[in-house]
Amino acid sequence: MPRIDTLHQLIDDLEKRSAVIASMGLAKTPDCRLSDELAVFANQDGEKDIIAGALEYLVNKASLDLSGAKTMLEAVLNEKNFSGAFTEVATYGWLGRHALPFKPQVQLSHPEILNPNPTVLDGFLELYGAAFDVKAFGLAAYLANKLAGKLLAKGLKVDVNGPMDVDVKTVQTEALEKIGNIEAHLRGGNSEYKIPSLHWTVAIRPNRLVNLSVRTWEPYKQAEELRFYPFKQAAQFTTNKPFMLIFGYLPRFNPFLHEDSTGFTEKFFRSLARRAFIELSNDPQPLFNFDERVKGVTLGEASQLLSAIMFIDLNSERYHVFYNPRAKNPIWRGIVNLTMDTHPVTSLASYDDFEHDNY
Repeated sequence: MPRIDTLHQLIDDLEKRSAVIASMGLAKTPDCRLSDELAVFANQDGEKDIIAGALEYLVNKASLDLSGAKTMLEAVLNEKNFSGAFTEVATYGWLGRHALPFKPQVQLSHPEILNPNPTVLDGFLELYGAAFDVKAFGLAAYLANKLAGKLLAKGLKVDVNGPMDVDVKTVQTEALEKIGNIEAHLRGGNSEYKIPSLHWTVAIRPNRLVNLSVRTWEPYKQAEELRFYPFKQAAQFTTNKPFMLIFGYLPRFNPFLHEDSTGFTEKFFRSLARRAFIELSNDPQPLFNFDERVKGVTLGEASQLLSAIMFIDLNSERYHVFYNPRAKNPIWRGIVNLTMDTHPVTSLASYDDFEHDNY
């Protein structure tokens, strides 16, 4: 099949895969050459089928109107939004394929949620009475490397240092979209550029005769460093019904998340979930430290509102789901039944309710 290099070529290909997409009238969109992640996506048949299938399900079975589906696809086709938008749409498709019916795009208001303002959650699992929201997992490290690579292409060798449990949208707006400012600052005789909203420092790499860098990914260390990540947007947590975070990811964006004989990925996910559910369940510090939209709530109280966490490999379909034994609003029938109700039942599922590890 010829390589796809332009947006119109990609739209034409997607229209052939889905009648829903064909009815959106996207051919009127201004054409442009594709770059970065969108160019990779355009030439990955499997990923395009995932998006096409998800939109078919959303419109034909989940009662999403065509304009809402079009808005989702337009976000996928926007290079700036691709990673997060792909994750959201692909996760909807995964839920549909695995017999977990849901209502998409559900608006709730305080006090049903922690956010004092009305918020649209990604969906509601109808069989379990549980609200959910989808997040792209592990993209910050990938985007930090992308930032360094873009600056290297401009002749600047830099290191990007700081926490990687940050909001992906903030990385986009405060780092990648301000690369011109960063370049100008560093070329103006400054050795580093600080991004306060991310607590990142972009620093000129000193010249060395030998530059040796070794990065190891130790699962328990990574879980410790990312333990607050599930609470960065805790304003979306529901207060009177179960709430599940669904973290979708593509291994090509997350070099350390690969299913192999080391068991790294499952150890990391379990450790992260256990810290979120158990270690932080009595933490007295203000949730405001992690999500400034919420006042008068502790991190421990928010921890008890997080009923479950699911991690989905959107490439292999493998998933890991964890149940909070200290949840204020537990998921009906528990995580074991949720896993058994996920069809087809395969060896690609792992789950844990911490029944004998709740201390």
